[in-house]
This record gives sequence, C-alpha cells and structure tokens, in this order.
Amino acid sequence: MGNGKLRLFMLVPIFLIVFPNLVLSQISITVTPPLVETSIPAGGLRSFKLVVSNLGNRPVNIQGYTCDLKLNPDGTPLILDPGVSAYSCAKWIELTEDKFTLEPGSKKAIGARIKVPRGVKGGRYAVILFESLSSGRKKRGNVMLGARLGTIVMVSIPRTLKREAKISQIKVEKAPVSPRKRRQGKTLIQPVDFIISLKNMGNVHIRAKGSVVIKNDKGRIIDRIPLEIGTGTVFPDGVRDFQGTWSNPRKKGKGKYTAEARISYKGRRQARAEKMFSIK
Repeated sequence: MGNGKLRLFMLVPIFLIVFPNLVLSQISITVTPPLVETSIPAGGLRSFKLVVSNLGNRPVNIQGYTCDLKLNPDGTPLILDPGVSAYSCAKWIELTEDKFTLEPGSKKAIGARIKVPRGVKGGRYAVILFESLSSGRKKRGNVMLGARLGTIVMVSIPRTLKREAKISQIKVEKAPVSPRKRRQGKTLIQPVDFIISLKNMGNVHIRAKGSVVIKNDKGRIIDRIPLEIGTGTVFPDGVRDFQGTWSNPRKKGKGKYTAEARISYKGRRQARAEKMFSIK
C-alpha cells in the first residue's frame, strides 16, 4: 500500500437500500469494511480491498460504482452523483472489477485504488456502492428487485488540513408531555429540548461532542445536559444538529435561564454560543 496510514473501521453497515417487497432470503449481500479512512498526500496513491459476500440462496449479478456523499443535519447519509460535491473523491477511485456474479454462499475480494491529484487540499469523501440484482431478474411492476450496500471512503491530505467550526444556531423548544402524564392532570413544568447546529467551517471532517450548560438569572451554573450526537461527524461545509433535553425537576423551575452550548472537536478546539430562554 505504500507509506502512510490506512485505517479500516468495522462498523455496523451504513447503507442498505432495499427496494419494496424484496425477500431478503433471496437476495442478501454484505460489503466489508463499511468505512475506509485514510491519509494520502497530494499526488499519492493508496490501494485496499473490499469483500462482497452473497448470503442469499440464489446467484446475484453485482455492479460496483462510486458516488459522492454528504451528511444530512441529522447525520443520515445523502448519496449524490459523482463529482458534484466540492469535497468529492468519487472520481479518484478505481475498482479492479465493477461487474461480477456471486454464487450463493460465496464471496469475492475487489481491489480499490485511490489516486489523489496534485495541488488538492483538505478532506475528500465518497461512497463505493455495490448493487445486486437476482440472476433471475425478478421484477415487481416496473421495479427491479435488488439491494445496494456501500463502503464510505474518507481521505485526508496531510499538512493541508484546516479544522474550524462554529455554532450557527441554538433552538430552545418545549418538549412534548407524555399522554399518561397529561391524563393524570398533574401541573408539570415541561422538559426543554435544545437543538444545537454546528457548522464545519474547515476543509476536513471533524468529530464533535459536547453539552449544554444551564445558568440561572444570576449566572450560576445549575445543570449540564449531554448532547446526543452519535459519531458526531461533520463534513466540510456541513451542518450537524446535536440534541439534548433538560428534564430534571429538582433543578428546573419557572424563571429566566441561559443555555451555553459547548462543543469540542480535535485539537482541543471548542465552539461556544449562548441563548437566553424562560420557563413560565
């Protein structure tokens, strides 16, 4: 593979797109690893292998190809045509085979190569998709039955990385009260939901984590709320919404408060922002 580092993360499969009415016992494929993260200098080359397995009970014809990848604010992946994203590496990737057939219970190793052009900077992203269709070409209406799985590719170009993020918005909303408590007719102070939007201003992905610090009207910290962020991954130019709920009845009452969001990412960096709110 040459010099440099190549990290393969064995995670829960990220993509599984199954057309309606597909019987999974007929078509069932897996692709490992689901994520490849690597550092490659500009002008450099890296190679790695992907393994596609047929776990079903019939042969499948498989097509491999690359697409652009973005993340929605809730962290779900968005697949785009190759080369449309400013931070794409889809067109840098070549597969040793992009069409093949797998018999039931068999697997195949596919080579992949990433060649980084000279002069590029930051982080680049793509997904390698393997789409299967049954050899019997079974159809439902006008829809071909099949499955599609992918391996995410994340490339960082060393000595060109800029990490910077800011909190672009803080939303404070009343959390819904459960029907059971509403039926009980109790006088409740509703929980408060926080939605913190983090904007990646740099040129490479970041992984963030954080919390919301609650201050009373005298500026004293009275509580701290962890934010639910999953992996906390935010792509360049991307926005990620992190959420948390303040529901502690012993520390929450009517009055004025300040929510201070604190989100940390690599390099001991931290984004902060405040928003005042009231509970009536």
